[in-house]
Amino acid sequence: MGQNISFYHSRQKGEIRNEFKNSTKATNLSASMNITKKFSLSSNVKYTNSSSAGSKSIDFTIWNADATYRFLKGNNAEIKFSALDLLHQNVSIISYGSNNQVTYGTQNILQQYFMIKLSYFPRKFGKKEKSR
Repeated sequence: MGQNISFYHSRQKGEIRNEFKNSTKATNLSASMNITKKFSLSSNVKYTNSSSAGSKSIDFTIWNADATYRFLKGNNAEIKFSALDLLHQNVSIISYGSNNQVTYGTQNILQQYFMIKLSYFPRKFGKKEKSR
């Protein structure tokens, strides 16, 4: 479990005394479970709240899940199926402040997608087997 908070705040001096503020708060939770020696499941959820002075806040939740299966002698090979952004809420937020100016908005981004990954782990780097 984790939480991240970032802020930007500035005030202009002079006749118009503008104030600029923005913040992003993110909370995430991850869990994994080994079902058997060869099969495991994992999942993570991240909730993000982003706000800026004079704009409506943007809230979204991203939920990802993985299923992993190891096989071959010594569990040297792995196949992993990943489902990302299961809730179709992924948003790319543009939010930064600099020189008494705040830029805040969103842009299009890839939402829900799936991946299959195949890996092989040799595990015998540099080892020489004794000959008989």
